[in-house]
Amino acid sequence: MTTQTREIANSMNGGIYKILNTVDGKQYIGSAVNFNRRKIVHWSRLRNGTHANSYLQSAWNKYGEDAFEFRVVGKCPSERLIELEQEVMDHLKPEYNVYLTAGSSLGTKRSEETKRKMSVTRTGKKKSDEHKRKLSAALVGIKRSEETKRKIGDAQVGKKLSSETKRKIGAASRAAWVKRKTIVESEESTTDA
Repeated sequence: MTTQTREIANSMNGGIYKILNTVDGKQYIGSAVNFNRRKIVHWSRLRNGTHANSYLQSAWNKYGEDAFEFRVVGKCPSERLIELEQEVMDHLKPEYNVYLTAGSSLGTKRSEETKRKMSVTRTGKKKSDEHKRKLSAALVGIKRSEETKRKIGDAQVGKKLSSETKRKIGAASRAAWVKRKTIVESEESTTDA
């Protein structure tokens, strides 16, 4: 696959989607640059009872997760997301959308003061072990581009790890090695028998 072909494919990971209530047929229309990430965010907030859309949250609470499906309506480049989302909304007239005009915070520039305030509101909030496990499980299978991997690596350059962090990384690494070794030994003993 050429670089240009890969860029085109990556740019088409998003588009217009709907969240369908399979019990009553009501739906929510949205647009996303990345369908997988957008579904993860919606489902996480709905499961936690914190979704910003009160209509969708109420229906989720009433009918349960199994009554909802995330469906791709169509793929498109990010430059056309809002335009096409509006067309789909006009055609389907979704019952769960609070606003009947498509909109997005995509590309919104926030002031340093706003960013600081957002940071302060999140500071000190701890995620439960269960929440961390669910976040981790949701990310399984997500493929990162080489550019993304490079950016993540570059962001780590020059960062110093505390002795406590180094100790925890070492302990986790040893535990993983012991687990792999146990599995291999178990498989070998099964094969020998």
